[in-house]
Amino acid sequence: MFGFKGSDKYILTEDVVLKEYIEMKIKKITNNAEFNKKEKVEVISIGGCDNVIDFYKKNKIDSFLCDRDEKVFVILDGDVKDEIIEKNKSIASKLHFLPFESIEKEIFKKYISTQYNLPFVGKLKGKPEKRNKKYFEKLTRRKGFNMEKIFAIAEKDNNDAVLAFEQRLSYFLKP
Repeated sequence: MFGFKGSDKYILTEDVVLKEYIEMKIKKITNNAEFNKKEKVEVISIGGCDNVIDFYKKNKIDSFLCDRDEKVFVILDGDVKDEIIEKNKSIASKLHFLPFESIEKEIFKKYISTQYNLPFVGKLKGKPEKRNKKYFEKLTRRKGFNMEKIFAIAEKDNNDAVLAFEQRLSYFLKP
């Protein structure tokens, strides 16, 4: 139905930016010799945390991705953690969160802080709550700011939380 069946493991997430971040982490983690290079891990961006959770629950019932729940991992932005855990206590152990609110929010927070010296990208129009995404979009188009560099900026000064996130992901990825 979705063209994903046949992978060894699945990671469900909200959006393309988070998907790219997770794929970068997977590449870093699986470069270690203890991982099976032939195992196929599919990262699927679904859109919106409630949609991701609904998708996960539907797979748990209908097994359209796979029939073993331990092969599915859910990663959501950190800004929804408390609310989502409260609403989904029965599956809380399957829900994992970024070590910061979201990549876009973390980058914008660091842009506002003069400590990180992120570049001015032009006037950011629109509602204040949407400026983080606008800044992120403009920054990705700027020369010298590829996704790997942007992700490294987001992780800066979040070392312990990023390490814990990598360890959870690594545990899931181990054969």
